[in-house]
Amino acid sequence: MILDTDLLVAVLRDDEDAIKKIKELERSNDNMFITSVNTFELFRGAFKSRYVEDNLIVVSELINKFDKIIEFDLVASQIAAKVFTKLQDELSDTENKIQAARRFYNTNVMTLNTQVESFPTNLIASSFGFHKEEFFQLNEEAAREPVPVKF
Repeated sequence: MILDTDLLVAVLRDDEDAIKKIKELERSNDNMFITSVNTFELFRGAFKSRYVEDNLIVVSELINKFDKIIEFDLVASQIAAKVFTKLQDELSDTENKIQAARRFYNTNVMTLNTQVESFPTNLIASSFGFHKEEFFQLNEEAAREPVPVKF
């Protein structure tokens, strides 16, 4: 069985469910393998972390527990890198578009609120029922968290 990087990361984080799943696989005598992609993703995570040296050691120890790392050939690696890069670019583009839409909305709200409060436009605004609007803000802490994206 080829293990998923998310499972390996969960094991590194001492997630009880992940550890239980690994133990189940060990009891079933299934051979467990990792790929060169897993090793790339684990090392990439270690290098992006706060404690690079410590995490590199932990990742290396985990990788060394496996007898075999399944390698991808050059063509498969190039295709995977191309797809991964395209997905990252699309995600960044989407995030930028969301930010731009929020800024556009809040700019228009600010303009409306200024006009509703300023003389003489406030006379027209009040007679036609225009009123101040709220700016777009995320009130819930969970909404402020980045959306988990699994590659």
